[in-house]
Amino acid sequence: MSSSEIDRSVPQAGQSWLEKHFEVNRTMYEAALRAVGIPRGARVLDAGCGPGSYLPWIADLVGPDGSITAIDCDADHVAVAGRMASRLPCTLSARVGSVAELPFAAGEFDVVWLANTSVYFADDELAAVLAGLRRVVRSGGIIAIKDPDADLYRVRPLDPAIFAHYWETCARGGDKPFAKLVRGILRAGELRRVLEHAGLIDVRQRSFMQELWAPLRPVEREWVMEFLTYYRDTAEEFGVPAADLAFWRTMTPAGYASPDHIINHPDFYYREGNTLAVGVVP
Repeated sequence: MSSSEIDRSVPQAGQSWLEKHFEVNRTMYEAALRAVGIPRGARVLDAGCGPGSYLPWIADLVGPDGSITAIDCDADHVAVAGRMASRLPCTLSARVGSVAELPFAAGEFDVVWLANTSVYFADDELAAVLAGLRRVVRSGGIIAIKDPDADLYRVRPLDPAIFAHYWETCARGGDKPFAKLVRGILRAGELRRVLEHAGLIDVRQRSFMQELWAPLRPVEREWVMEFLTYYRDTAEEFGVPAADLAFWRTMTPAGYASPDHIINHPDFYYREGNTLAVGVVP
């Protein structure tokens, strides 16, 4: 599989989207990374690094005796990540490449961090990716996968069935890039089993959540509106039940400005969650 493995028509792969999402979910993301157990002095591969948002935290964990290699199939992401090298306490090497065709020697790393990336692969593709990750991690080293988990998403006071219908409908969208992504997000709750089936040992799994409560901060409101607007567009594209469309069609600038819109409800609540699975290479 080549660097075209992640379809850039999916907004979740774009730099602006990633950076905004990271800012809103910073607390959740840092907690997930620190739960991996990355040791001081480790050689870490950030596989699918995006624009490098995790790199400062990884550098803090490994310290000056550690090193980070960052790889991503998007050259723009790699350029942004590479510019962090002078600001980190450890060595950083950033390069363009595919997580499915890792250009590294066997046992070259102590830890692999694969964040928000495995969702882009179908089950058989992910099995091949994990085989490659096992090859480049030494015996006793760690592979950690973190992905958004559809089971943890909630919007209140919205009827939870509307989200359930949304995920189900989009997941059945055949070969469309977003349908494939949704199937990956729906798989997140099974990551422990995925790592076990890949032959890893001492596998553990834990979920993390980011909760937003009314009244929202400006950056939170902007983020939620952007996210719900994308849900609206995909709900229309994939054909969610007609009874749900009335809700999704309120996701417009005029709708958000209405005092009666759900985002302006005094009890508004938005939650998204990530699931982390960590295993050891035998």
